[in-house]
Amino acid sequence: MLIEIVSNSWSFGHDQYAKLLALQLSSLYVHHPSKADLRITLFVCEDDIEIVEVVQFFEQYAHFRDLCVVTMPLNYVMRRAIGRNMVANDTDADLVWFADCDYLFMDGCIDALADLFNAGRVGDLSYPKNAFYSKTHKAGDDLFNKVNLRELTLDECCKLDRKEFIAESLSRAIGGAQICKNKPLKKKGYLRGTKWVQPMVEGEGANFRDDVMFRKDFGCDRGIAIPLGGVYRVRHSVNTYEVEES
Repeated sequence: MLIEIVSNSWSFGHDQYAKLLALQLSSLYVHHPSKADLRITLFVCEDDIEIVEVVQFFEQYAHFRDLCVVTMPLNYVMRRAIGRNMVANDTDADLVWFADCDYLFMDGCIDALADLFNAGRVGDLSYPKNAFYSKTHKAGDDLFNKVNLRELTLDECCKLDRKEFIAESLSRAIGGAQICKNKPLKKKGYLRGTKWVQPMVEGEGANFRDDVMFRKDFGCDRGIAIPLGGVYRVRHSVNTYEVEES
């Protein structure tokens, strides 16, 4: 089977996102699945030097032969649903995980997802029942700030102090934890034909309530919770969007 993970990332003036992306890609290298093929699709801006350098570092390694990098203008990248809808329209993956760059996939997470799918336990829209979050936003800042973008290593995720994370329950399929089956996703798209897949205009701030609109459009109030371990999220204190997902 094929699982596709989708992320948008930009770092203009906010190198935290390049560091978070490095941690995410490291987690997918160190904890690369053996029970499913993996495709990683990233939507980035070609002028975003820090993000591009992180991608170039990781894509040279064998595990990332299926790393698909799509470059767009920044006002497209910051409208997260544009890239997500592109994937929804064209993917051949059995499952698509719409993530954000602050999510890490540790400890056999993707293999466990493959097992759940093969056992018929994944719904049209699913989400992890639990995830490990950095204890505070400040703790998350301290964790990712240990990443040196000039001296990246493949095992960046292994340097994290796991004691700085706590288990929390998720109540719905929020923006970085939306796992979709192929057929219903391709049928509906990701907010296909709505304002959410139009590029941002000058002066408009990023608004990440697209996840809420997607759940409604998909016909799911919350989605189906699945018992999936190894999901980590690094909280951070500086954001570049107006409204947090809900």
